[in-house]
Amino acid sequence: MSAEVDRLLVTWDRFTVALRMNEGFNGTAYAELRSALTDLTAAWQGMDALPRLGVNVLVDIVPTVDAMTMSYPAPTSSKIGEAVFELQELIAECVALSEQDVEYVENLSDGSSDSDPSA
Repeated sequence: MSAEVDRLLVTWDRFTVALRMNEGFNGTAYAELRSALTDLTAAWQGMDALPRLGVNVLVDIVPTVDAMTMSYPAPTSSKIGEAVFELQELIAECVALSEQDVEYVENLSDGSSDSDPSA
């Protein structure tokens, strides 16, 4: 396991435990989670295959945090809702395609490419 995925697991757990235990929005834990996602983006840049455990956490983040908005009154629910959008953007950056991959996909849809960019 990579240090970045380990850090994601720890920060994700710290952030969600506070929400699930009705302790409110932990700004420090949230900042650590955002930082872990940023580090993951850098570590995964250019990778063709991503670690399953890391991706498993990523797909749970948005629905889990979004569901927590209903557990809190305003203004905490609004703060959690804003975090959902920011986390969604950070997750998208973690798994973003390289420019070369985007070109490849565009060429596939045009029918003008029959070669894999990673080959």
